[in-house]
Amino acid sequence: MIHDILIFVGYFDWVVIFILIFLNIKYWNSDKYISGCLLLPTFGLVLPILSIIMEFAINSPKKGEVFDSFTMLYVYFRFPLYWILFLIQYMILKIRG
Repeated sequence: MIHDILIFVGYFDWVVIFILIFLNIKYWNSDKYISGCLLLPTFGLVLPILSIIMEFAINSPKKGEVFDSFTMLYVYFRFPLYWILFLIQYMILKIRG
């Protein structure tokens, strides 16, 4: 079950998740915290598109390899993944107050 869900998370996504956790821990009691207005464009568009670009760069077809349109269809699940991360981060910011 967990393996089926984690198969949609790439290396770039793990790096972003660990950086987000690190920044939340580091700046929890600090006044230097990222504004909530930066979250929506970052998690809504920028990070999913960067993640898709990275995934295509890593898994691009080799010469002579068959590459159909369904091979990389799973990368579109990056948008809901980052939308969920956005909601979690938004709740963390609201709890922090």
